Amino acid sequence: MADGGSVIALLNQRCKSNRIEPIGAISKKRWKLTNQLDALSNAVGRRPVSRRDVLRFAGAGGLALALGGGLAACARTESGPGGEEEHNILNSYFTLDNVYYDAYNKGSRAAMGQFSFKYHQAVSNNDASAQLSQLKSAELQGIAGVTMIASNNGIQPELMRTLQAAKIYTANMWNNAPWVTPLDIGDYYLTFGVVNGPATFQSVAELLFRKLDGKGKVIQIDGIRGASINDERLAGVAAAAKKYPNIEMVPSQAGGWSRTVARPIIDALLVQHPDVAGIVSHNDDMTVAIVEALKNKGMNGKVVVVSGDGVPEGLGLIESGDVYATLCTHPAWLGGHFISRIYDALNGWKPTPAERMIHWGCFSVNTPEAAAEYRKIMYADPAPYDWRKMSRVLNPEDWDPQNLVGVMDPNKYWAYQESTKPAGYSLPDAYSGDTWAKDLETTTALYKDHFKSDPLGKARDLCVDGAGDIVT
Repeated sequence: MADGGSVIALLNQRCKSNRIEPIGAISKKRWKLTNQLDALSNAVGRRPVSRRDVLRFAGAGGLALALGGGLAACARTESGPGGEEEHNILNSYFTLDNVYYDAYNKGSRAAMGQFSFKYHQAVSNNDASAQLSQLKSAELQGIAGVTMIASNNGIQPELMRTLQAAKIYTANMWNNAPWVTPLDIGDYYLTFGVVNGPATFQSVAELLFRKLDGKGKVIQIDGIRGASINDERLAGVAAAAKKYPNIEMVPSQAGGWSRTVARPIIDALLVQHPDVAGIVSHNDDMTVAIVEALKNKGMNGKVVVVSGDGVPEGLGLIESGDVYATLCTHPAWLGGHFISRIYDALNGWKPTPAERMIHWGCFSVNTPEAAAEYRKIMYADPAPYDWRKMSRVLNPEDWDPQNLVGVMDPNKYWAYQESTKPAGYSLPDAYSGDTWAKDLETTTALYKDHFKSDPLGKARDLCVDGAGDIVT
């Protein structure tokens, strides 16, 4: 029988010689796990070996396991440039087939490089069960931190509890079930971040209404019903419409965030409402179909269109004069900023309750010049951000988020979801009373004060009618 030292040495050698692969669907190599655990059990003279045992041995002796994505647990103990620990960090998100998520992923990857992290990705292809399976294997694969976009609100609490149980720091973006705060999950659910959906889409709808001189019929095409950001954007447009009594809103229809789904819907609506003056589209992909439909009916240039996301194709429609404005949500910044938070947490930073639910600042572009400038900046490779400068640990006095970051107050943020609050549930005490009011005020001022450099400032300056104002 081999001794423990020789087994560990053998597996450690394998770790160093094998290439590390991205985490994906369960690999055919997973069958090797049983044999390796048996070998380890025999070597240390006991059986069975638990997952926690494996991780303890991995941290102590450089044990490498041939698991689902081929990720070597021993990488957690290596050092990168400057002596920083080279943690395995996972980026878990929807799809590779989307320019917005491509920019998000590039920001994430660039930031990991600056922080000497080992980059891994898990792409769920909009399959919530696949994302859950990927994250359940993260502990065994030696993952120390996760940045992610939860597939939907329904699966998000289970995803967070899985990572909390594994003691893996997690920053989640865009989708979060109402009435489930990071404090409800635990210390390892570091941050939930999302744009202020109601406020930002109210701002872009008001740009449209002002362009229409406050009157006229407006069609709205939203995304997927039940997704939190979709419901928030609907709420924002409704709030804007209340301020403009001469705007007639046609009942919104769901276009699935997709030009393919949206095209027959907008074709039918244009037949039903030939006197339409404006259109609110919830994302740029659907806007492409809307512009095509307007051109097909000879209505392009006669109907004012606003949109959301700020992807290159949507920005191009502003440059060509086909679209008036789009809300820009900064995917590259998003991908990298939350990596800086994972870095800080791994190095001892403890966020206050107010720092654990945030809005990042967004603005709309509404001139061809602003659209061209924004596209040049946001979709550059690499993106023009100093990710290490965002770190609170590395820059205790002069850290800079390089964008305005606001605090999300769950009391207000989920007010429109009051009817969905579980019976007997109340928000954690940290979100109420004088202590919360002080944390809210102090943290808001703190992030505003530390926002010094603005790589997007030139694009904002080229906007008109208040479109470039940052909304949190």
